[in-house]
Amino acid sequence: MIGGKYGIGLWVVLLLLFFQETFAGAEKISTISVKHSHLPSALPVVIEVGGLASLTGIPVRKIRLAVYTGTELAQIPFQIDQKDDNGLYVIEEGPGKTKVGNNYLDDNDEIAFMAFDAGEEIKTGAYGDSSIIARIKVEDTDSKNVKWIYILNDEGVEASVEDYIIYDAEGDSVKTDIYALGFSNDTPFLVDELKWAGPVKGEWSENVVDTMKLKQQGKLFGVFDFKRNHRDYTSELIAVKDGPIRVIRRTSNKVRILWTLKSPEVLIDYIIHKSGFQMDIVIDIPFRIGLVFDDLESIATIDWWEMAAEKGFTLRHISTRGEYRIDGKMTDGERQLNEYPDTDMVINSDHGRIEMDMEMTDGSPILKTVFYMDDSAVQDPPENVPGQYGNVGFRTYNWEKLTTATSHMMFNAHIFKNSGSRLAENKITR
Repeated sequence: MIGGKYGIGLWVVLLLLFFQETFAGAEKISTISVKHSHLPSALPVVIEVGGLASLTGIPVRKIRLAVYTGTELAQIPFQIDQKDDNGLYVIEEGPGKTKVGNNYLDDNDEIAFMAFDAGEEIKTGAYGDSSIIARIKVEDTDSKNVKWIYILNDEGVEASVEDYIIYDAEGDSVKTDIYALGFSNDTPFLVDELKWAGPVKGEWSENVVDTMKLKQQGKLFGVFDFKRNHRDYTSELIAVKDGPIRVIRRTSNKVRILWTLKSPEVLIDYIIHKSGFQMDIVIDIPFRIGLVFDDLESIATIDWWEMAAEKGFTLRHISTRGEYRIDGKMTDGERQLNEYPDTDMVINSDHGRIEMDMEMTDGSPILKTVFYMDDSAVQDPPENVPGQYGNVGFRTYNWEKLTTATSHMMFNAHIFKNSGSRLAENKITR
């Protein structure tokens, strides 16, 4: 389910409960309960405002998040991201504005923060700040520890300036204390750089990504062979929201259909956070694809550099529990991966690991399987240079059954360092 899931597999943070409680000396306030796993504490917690009556209608500029230190409330980093009725983020910053929000919390909005920032509970009797309108109960599902975050309606309190993610507008790149991510200049919807943070601050691994690739093939009007790759796309970075918890980065993309005729615009949002990213492909085509194409399929992959074998790269498929060395030598077991519809996978290396998955809007007719090729002799267009080292991703098909309703296809990636599953939690100041 797109929107209700943030992350992949076991690394999901869910809004589980909303109820009212009364405290001595205070009016009724809302308690929002969330649960998260100890392992992915570097994932943002994302609360959907819809249905939370105590928050709706409050001016966005007045919202603050704070933790109780035992003596006082201390501000913590957070951000509010507004969405439109199609589930598209409203972005008012960066290279180009896309829409203007209504400036008030409503059902489409999200509040994002980090679970590890949670602090002590304000005990009954010590509760006296009238600006507190809600509290968030954060329960660790592994240790069962419970901590708390408080939501304030008070623009008089200075917001936190701490930042968990840094966006470099000039280089169109992102850094956290776990990884660095860069994008292609020619086709900015594709990642072309991924580095892990080293054990010493300021040190980084080599770039482990050869290239990110996208290919489509099918029949145009039932007659003509249709084969396209990422070089047939025009792509433009149109908007960026640079927040302390998430960077939301949007590109506008079109593919060449026939001669100079191009497809309608497809928006791709990268929602990038401290420990990974989501690539949200927004499918909003004004006609039925089946009227134009037959047997259309798409393959989206990441290919690693040849040094993958030296750096201990392996691919583990969650359902089959098979783990395969990335060494440019394709085995029968690896070929069978291309038949599996379960797309939960893990890339392991000496630097760290990447857990990945793809999900669709509920009810989407689009089907998916794993795509995997690890063969040093196989060429891959458009470069046609021999060598695919763990070229891994997803094949999607049945596109001709898609209707004109807006839908989303989401690629999720969660990135760990090899220093341990409990990731460093250093904050970066703007």
